[in-house]
Amino acid sequence: FIRFPTSQMRAFIDLSKEKGMANTLSTVCATGGGAYKFEKDIYRALNMKLYKFDELDSLMSGLRFISEINNDEIYYWQDPLDEEKVCKVPYEFKDPYPYMLVNIGSGVSILAVRGPTDYSRVSGTSLGGGTF
Repeated sequence: FIRFPTSQMRAFIDLSKEKGMANTLSTVCATGGGAYKFEKDIYRALNMKLYKFDELDSLMSGLRFISEINNDEIYYWQDPLDEEKVCKVPYEFKDPYPYMLVNIGSGVSILAVRGPTDYSRVSGTSLGGGTF
């Protein structure tokens, strides 16, 4: 995976040209508004097509994948206010519903998750994690 924020899209295009990515790839997968905003630029500069995925669907699929393949990445901090007792504890994610999921990126989305494919965005902001 290669991650480029939309503010660095010119760097992605330049790196793709420099490394010859357009010679080995014909399609790049992308999510978010930048997938639409820069689609023509990428096609024009690199002759590569963007396969666009819904950002929140991708987030949910990724969380399910991690829970099935590498559950050690799903955890919570027990006793976080006690420096002597604080420890990372794996969270059993077999039947977590309902739960809230907060995604912090270039913006923030708060999702109410009721089932594997049953979720909705209940709040959020266009201000990103770097702002907070």
